[in-house]
Amino acid sequence: MTSEQNAQGTFVSEKISKIRWQHEPFSETKTFLTGSWDNPYNKITYWTFQTNEDDESYPVVVTSFSVCGDVTELQFISKDFFVASSSEGTVKILQIQSDPYSQFKEHITWKNIHRFSTEETAPCTAFSTFEQDIVSVGEDGRINLLTAQQKEVVRTIDNADSCSLCSVDFLRHNEILTGNNRGHMKIWDLRNDQQKPVSFMLSDQTTMMPILTG
Repeated sequence: MTSEQNAQGTFVSEKISKIRWQHEPFSETKTFLTGSWDNPYNKITYWTFQTNEDDESYPVVVTSFSVCGDVTELQFISKDFFVASSSEGTVKILQIQSDPYSQFKEHITWKNIHRFSTEETAPCTAFSTFEQDIVSVGEDGRINLLTAQQKEVVRTIDNADSCSLCSVDFLRHNEILTGNNRGHMKIWDLRNDQQKPVSFMLSDQTTMMPILTG
């Protein structure tokens, strides 16, 4: 960064949990999303940059969307569509519309898909996307496979872990990697009908151990 470049900011009276840039093919992006947490009322906010009289750029709010619970993750699946999860165990697909003015449109809501055995809602701690497919994990140790093409949950793996799952990622279209809060990682083959991972490892191990499913 040269001495002529300055960082610009805007004060926000809320705690920010996530920030994601909007995809802008073939051009420099100037818009992004933020999600808040631990506030009386949380929200997803859409931002853009404006330039003042001194030719300085600074972020300004375009529109916002109220969320029950904390925003735990945000990810774009296309230029205008993104996925959001919350501590209330819910996952949503929303669209950023610009006609006639910028606003959020809710397309699909998978409500309370993470919940404890007591039926209390469990936080959705993370999710990952692969094109139109979404896989979510939560404090209930459950894995949910979703798709932007239908409102029903495609598949649920109950009791995928005995403790909270805190991360998930697609390795390829049919395989995912999950991690729990004890440092255990598991690989799951989504083509497999069994409710068991194909391999697992500890955080201090360098080789995977296959799961024998006789």
